[in-house]
Amino acid sequence: MTMLVNQLLGGDNEQKLRDFEDAQCSVKVVDLSRRVEIPTEHYSKWKKLKLRRDQTALARKLVPRSLFVSVVSQYDAFLGKILRLIFLARPELLNASKREISFADLVQFSSIEAAREHIIGKEIDSILRMSHVEQFKWMENRFEVTLTKLDVWPIFVELTQRRNLFVHVDGFVSRQYIAECSNANCKLADGIKEGDLLAVSPAYYDEACSCIFEVGVKLANVLWRKLFPDQLRDADSSLNELSFDLIERGKLRLAIALLSFAVGLKKHSEESRRLMLVVNLAQAHKWKGNSDDCMRVLDAEDWSAVGDEFKLAEAVLRADWVRSVRIMRKIGKNGAVRKIDYRDWPLFQELRSRAEFVKTYSTIFGEAFPTTVETEGANTSNELAGEVQVEQAQIDEDAVAEKTIQRKKAKLIAGKKVNS
Repeated sequence: MTMLVNQLLGGDNEQKLRDFEDAQCSVKVVDLSRRVEIPTEHYSKWKKLKLRRDQTALARKLVPRSLFVSVVSQYDAFLGKILRLIFLARPELLNASKREISFADLVQFSSIEAAREHIIGKEIDSILRMSHVEQFKWMENRFEVTLTKLDVWPIFVELTQRRNLFVHVDGFVSRQYIAECSNANCKLADGIKEGDLLAVSPAYYDEACSCIFEVGVKLANVLWRKLFPDQLRDADSSLNELSFDLIERGKLRLAIALLSFAVGLKKHSEESRRLMLVVNLAQAHKWKGNSDDCMRVLDAEDWSAVGDEFKLAEAVLRADWVRSVRIMRKIGKNGAVRKIDYRDWPLFQELRSRAEFVKTYSTIFGEAFPTTVETEGANTSNELAGEVQVEQAQIDEDAVAEKTIQRKKAKLIAGKKVNS
């Protein structure tokens, strides 16, 4: 975010003003106050520099706020999409709604489906007008599921309350903010009091993005599993693919949070799906430098009766290279692990540097392990220069979240058609 703000604001105008004052003006510091005497011939230039400085200072305050508020708004839109898909696929869940429609309004609709869409829209609109805490309570009651037992729940409550402060009272701390955060056991700054002004630092913004991403994924998966138990396999696959994407991009803390949640679920569609989640959790710990946690995850499983691909994963994560290449030979050329998997999977990043791996790979596939990867249609560095400097990490997370929404939407609608 800092890179993006600096790019938008065009440099450090505060320093430019100070350099001009030091070079062209008389500067005195009296009682820690900087006093500047400006020659008449330089006053016009000084005013322009000061105006730019003031505009930059305001932008440095407002741009991070706006980005932060937009992230929370994206979560709200995400929740609205989830609820709409649920009501479309499970219309009986609307039966408990007290939403009414007059006869005059009813006759305006061309069909019952159109009327139902109207009711769904009204119901979702009323939910989204609730506070975020109230929304979770409503979903817990309506869908008969526990949603607030999350490690990041206090962080989520605080950031949504902070969003309200920015939107409604220019970021000044209110009694309601302190009360709501206290009720959720949020960790607030020492000595914070009513009337203090809050900001959005780069570190805070990154934590908020990760928190909202985590809450959104967990919320969607809990509701998916609860309301559509026949789609458990798809839910497992979605979680695994999403977490694997995070590992590939180095978002290891977030990957660990989602995979710990996934592995701890009471029910999985297949044992192989659960083991995929376990392997990814173990490797996420390993690449983050948590070797003890990686071993703890591996030691909790019985690897003796699993498929060779899982035995290979366990051996690789334990850095047992002799056993790893032995299992590679057993899997062979047409087994569960393909050439491209050895090349691309993060799981094998250490194995790929081993001489015994290169030799074994050549023996199995009859060709040398590739040392380069060719791509087609890649943009030039000039074409990418502007894009790389944007907040790429957040863009990637938003893209993954949108892909997850579309996958869920397709599955829910497909399930509705089959049931009908």
